[in-house]
Amino acid sequence: SQGITAAYTAVRFDTGPNPDNNLRDVNQMLLSGNIAKAAGRFLHNVSVYYGDEDAQRNAGKNNAQTFYGIAFSEQIQFRPGHIPYVRVSFHKSENKSVAPVFNIDREDDTFSTSFGWIWQFNRNLNITTDVTYTENDSIIDLYSFDRLKYQTGLRYQF
Repeated sequence: SQGITAAYTAVRFDTGPNPDNNLRDVNQMLLSGNIAKAAGRFLHNVSVYYGDEDAQRNAGKNNAQTFYGIAFSEQIQFRPGHIPYVRVSFHKSENKSVAPVFNIDREDDTFSTSFGWIWQFNRNLNITTDVTYTENDSIIDLYSFDRLKYQTGLRYQF
């Protein structure tokens, strides 16, 4: 299967107690494509995307960015009701204006990989568990991080 998606999103932040929260307001355009191929017990998937944001306020221009990425995932029908999977993704973002405190154009490179398992008890109920490692390298050290996340979910479809 193949798919192409285009979206336009208005991202708005509630000012709440901080009237400057609206400096993060952006309009975002996103274009993505996906190719999936089933081959026996395997499901191969590749996704690519490109996004572009424009700030609503000139003072918040440093919060707007362009970004793009690619992701690859692989699933295997190990046994009936058991589907292990792996996912690897790369993401690049470049802010459109100088960060005011750091006086530098922010750029981030993000790598992420996940390993997980889906247990399908029946067609309506499954449990998913996975571990995800994410590494974000930013020109501004404050935004660089490594994260290891474990999660489990229960899903019921009706």
